[in-house]
Amino acid sequence: MPAVPHNPDHNNVPTFGLDDFREYVEIEAFMHDNGWVDWHHAVDTCEWAGELWGLKVEARQAVMAEVFGRFHEPEMPPDDIPLAPEPPRRSYRTPQSTVDAFWHVVRSETTDSIAEWLARHPRDADHLHKLWKAKACSTAA
Repeated sequence: MPAVPHNPDHNNVPTFGLDDFREYVEIEAFMHDNGWVDWHHAVDTCEWAGELWGLKVEARQAVMAEVFGRFHEPEMPPDDIPLAPEPPRRSYRTPQSTVDAFWHVVRSETTDSIAEWLARHPRDADHLHKLWKAKACSTAA
């Protein structure tokens, strides 16, 4: 029987290759999927084994990402189903303070300054115009 190669950095620890490590990771992933070990235990055990066996960090992380990714592919919802319902949109309503300011400007300013004031309040202009028309119609009657 051939002698098992040893890792010179660790006393009496056999040196294993990436194929052996892949098999070890697959066993840990299988044990996790069956509820025998939790996720952190499986990952930590694989990291410990890979380090103990003298495998490079990049190599063992690539194997773990491949194996655990294969065992734990996230289920994506179909494209036609929204992820979360959109909150209902509240329609914009002109604040009463803006209405009051509008009437103050109308009483005390010139036509040009009223136009400038309305230009600074574009979201409110339609509502204020309706109020202006309603007041003009009620005054004329």
